[in-house]
Amino acid sequence: MRIVILATLAGILASPVLGSPDLGNTIDLSRKDLGGEPAYDGREGGETIDDAFVIDYLPFYDTGATCDNVNDYDEVCPYSSSTSPDVVYVYTSPEDLIIEIDLCDSMYDTKVYVYDFDAGYGFGNPLACNDDAGCGYSGYQSRLDAVPFDQGHTYHIVVDGYGSSCGEYLLNVFAGI
Repeated sequence: MRIVILATLAGILASPVLGSPDLGNTIDLSRKDLGGEPAYDGREGGETIDDAFVIDYLPFYDTGATCDNVNDYDEVCPYSSSTSPDVVYVYTSPEDLIIEIDLCDSMYDTKVYVYDFDAGYGFGNPLACNDDAGCGYSGYQSRLDAVPFDQGHTYHIVVDGYGSSCGEYLLNVFAGI
């Protein structure tokens, strides 16, 4: 009985901490299941803006992989003609915020952009867009600093790639200073 209780306690302690869960579909090597194997939870951003994954609170952290998705969106920032698969998140801001969106720890050449349809920043005219922020292992990962989010507006965050690039991403969305 002591072993079962310790194993259960170990599983609880290995679970993600409330307030910063890993919602992604990649294997997080730092988390282990009860058998000592890396944990895998099978979720990531949505395929389109219509089924975007809802971000309920900030800070938000998620991992995923885009290669099993399709190319739904592309924005010029400054490169065009991307055929990369993408995933989408949605967040409704409860107050006026300055937001940071970080893909620097991703494992491929990322691109990220934000749509605010409420203010007319939609397809072909994103509120913010970045390709190659100079961060990450190659310098080709993306980051958006100081993006203004207005109270009550709904924002769509698209995790995309340059050209036909796809792979594992790590998304951080948080209120800046």
